[in-house]
Amino acid sequence: MAAGNAVENLQEETTCAICLDFFHDPVMLLGCGHNFCRGCLDRCSGDAAGAGSCPQCRLPFPRGGFRPNRQLANVVVAVRELAMPVAEELCRRHRRPLTLFCHRDGILLCTACAEHHAHPAAPLEEVAREYRTRVDAEKQKLLAVLEGLRRVLGEQESRFLTRLGRLRRRLEEQRRGEASELARLRQRRSELQAKCRQPDATVTLDPATAHPQILVSADGRTAGRRESPPAPLPSGTERFESLRCVLGRQGFAGGRHRWAVEVRPGPDWALGVAREFVSRKGCFGLSPERGVWAVGQWLGKLRALTWPSPTSLPHSRVPRRIEVALDYAGGRVAFRDADSETEIFTFPPAVFAGERLRPLLWLGEGPALLTLCP
Repeated sequence: MAAGNAVENLQEETTCAICLDFFHDPVMLLGCGHNFCRGCLDRCSGDAAGAGSCPQCRLPFPRGGFRPNRQLANVVVAVRELAMPVAEELCRRHRRPLTLFCHRDGILLCTACAEHHAHPAAPLEEVAREYRTRVDAEKQKLLAVLEGLRRVLGEQESRFLTRLGRLRRRLEEQRRGEASELARLRQRRSELQAKCRQPDATVTLDPATAHPQILVSADGRTAGRRESPPAPLPSGTERFESLRCVLGRQGFAGGRHRWAVEVRPGPDWALGVAREFVSRKGCFGLSPERGVWAVGQWLGKLRALTWPSPTSLPHSRVPRRIEVALDYAGGRVAFRDADSETEIFTFPPAVFAGERLRPLLWLGEGPALLTLCP
């Protein structure tokens, strides 16, 4: 019975925990040292890449985290041969217990068989201890290799984490430096914008220059169309006779100035600046050649009143408020959307030659209404 227990113990050591049969093509998991059939482990991994967790202890293993266990495979072959006659327990010829194992022939023997046939036999318990010792030794070798791998991987991980920490610190320092430089540039831009920005000019309209069909509000800020005045207006050299224009009271002969005009819906209008002594008689086109720098809506499109013909501007809609910016020394007149601050048009530099420039509004045929913003 002792021999039978030894064989049973060997059978347990050589049985797969998944299929509960002798190992077939056994492999050992490097992480935990447990053994399984190669096919059983593939079916249980649940990952097409070959990774998974140990079915026995649930320790995860990576792809290729196991190796063939050839020593265990050899032991399985021997134990299979040992286990086959165990069920009988007695020698068929001598009816004696099978207590010996022949290494040469790989069979179980009783004492009579060993004596009569001169088999090099050894007790089953001794054979079991021998195989256990060999299995344990191989297991220790594998564990030692695994421990070495773990130590090497630990050292590599430590070096990698150190390098990663240094890289993160450098990136953080670079990010802080870039943020600081960006803040400095933004501050510098704000300073330059504040330095270059023209002061707002207080502008009102001069009724004495208004065409008879232009009505100027009492505060001098709004110009609208009317068919004819209730009474004849006094004539003079200041008043426009043919062009429906009106000039601002203020004149500028130097510096930088800006003001905005609110544009209400209407078919044709224009706004900008004109020379002090622009002609008030006759009908002529508004352009720098005539002493006028203006933009406006004409024939349904936003245009710059350039010479020799107006320039269509690529704006999908007419701004609600248009800002006029005058740089007298630089000879520039520019226009932009006062709400979005996007550029509309800038005239080429001109020579004003010391002559004062005055704000100008022009109203076309429709019921346009232009208002100077405070």
